[in-house]
Amino acid sequence: MKTTFLLALSLLFIPILAAEENLPDRIRAERRDFLPEGIEYDGEQFLLSSMAEGTVFAVADDGTLTPFIEDSDLIASIGLEIDEASKRLLVVNADATVSLESENSGVAMLGIYDLETRERLQMVDLDDLAPDDKHFANDLTVDDEGNAYVTDSLAPVIYKVTPDGEASIFLEDDGLLIDGFGGNGIVYHPDGYLLVGISGVELYKIPLDDPQNWTLIETSEVISADGMLLSDDGTLFVASQGSILALQSDDDWHSAEVIERARRHPATTIAFRGDEIYAVYPESHEIVRVDF
Repeated sequence: MKTTFLLALSLLFIPILAAEENLPDRIRAERRDFLPEGIEYDGEQFLLSSMAEGTVFAVADDGTLTPFIEDSDLIASIGLEIDEASKRLLVVNADATVSLESENSGVAMLGIYDLETRERLQMVDLDDLAPDDKHFANDLTVDDEGNAYVTDSLAPVIYKVTPDGEASIFLEDDGLLIDGFGGNGIVYHPDGYLLVGISGVELYKIPLDDPQNWTLIETSEVISADGMLLSDDGTLFVASQGSILALQSDDDWHSAEVIERARRHPATTIAFRGDEIYAVYPESHEIVRVDF
């Protein structure tokens, strides 16, 4: 009886394991012109943001696209982040037309949604914290306590939003703008600091307990950091100028070296699906598995 039960149990799990082993190499979204920028995987499907209309879409492996978050206050959804601990989906809300209209001061907001019910929990205004600047809220990360940190590509600030929705300026420094462009990709490191891509040319380390004591990370080459991921083993994966780079540091991110490179990936951001990395291509509306 015990042997029969174990055999049945093992057979039950075979299809699940096989499904995980046969992950798609490429998913082409069935719809065009929604300009996906951010990507996440919620355990069942990919989620893509939309610079064109704000709606966050779910994408099945066959390319079927369905609205996941529809909110009239979402102007252009940019960065996405799932906070696993609280089952929240955080969506950076911006205005993609800011660079086209001289009188447009831009938008920096953070939408927070229940991942399961898709109900909006909060829409947090950020741009009022720096009223004298233009704004394009870009990417975000979440620390172990549920605090969100949001970059702004047109203002020299990084915002902080607590789990209760209280917003503040985490760091304001002219060094966060280089030739008029500022923060982009950002990840939280469990040792208590942020890794932030600035202006597409530099990578900064910013301590959570002393953000003014930020430092420039010396890298083996120029890192144009758009979307970024940090793996459990401490490897930093970066979407950078048509490639996906893997960086490692042996001195607590005072310096870092590119150890691997996957070329020909015109991606903005990347996400984990299990142990695999997938990149989103905004122009072709594709999600592509990254092989180093």
